[in-house]
Amino acid sequence: MRWAAKLRSKASSVTACARRDTRAVASVEFALILPVMCAFLTISVVIGEAVAIWQKVSATSRTITDLVTQYSTLSTANLIGILDAAASTMTPYSSTNLSLVVSEIQTNASGQATITWSKAAFNGVALTQGQTIALPPLIDQPNITLILGQVQYVYSPLNIFYQGLGPIPLSDSSYWSPRISSTVTLTP
Repeated sequence: MRWAAKLRSKASSVTACARRDTRAVASVEFALILPVMCAFLTISVVIGEAVAIWQKVSATSRTITDLVTQYSTLSTANLIGILDAAASTMTPYSSTNLSLVVSEIQTNASGQATITWSKAAFNGVALTQGQTIALPPLIDQPNITLILGQVQYVYSPLNIFYQGLGPIPLSDSSYWSPRISSTVTLTP
């Protein structure tokens, strides 16, 4: 029986000593929180970069429509130059994932909107001339002409921790009225 009492006494003194020993508590806590901190850091970097790219996409869309609406007549070569210049707004991000489209939209007396002309650059696909298009309700009016700038960028984040996150399409469109004349004529 004596040996059992000694064992119990020794066990309680070891546990009491372990409870008082706090030398490695910080290391254990750090080891537990480190993966969570790394995940938050990675998520914030991915979201931060996506927001920065989306802001560039929005600025590029506005740049296209701003530049095109300053002309009454525009040659195809000048329009391609405008699209190339607007694409430089996306710097420092690569233009390989970029799609640009600029189109003129006219509405008839009943408010039906159709594409007058459309040009694309980089990976964009021009809209079909004569194609009917739905305008946002706030700008859908009869007998108006609008310039539509559309930009899309496919953002591929680094997949460090989670491999399931694929490319994220970021896009923006802007509608502006021509400034100098009622329409912008596109010449070959």
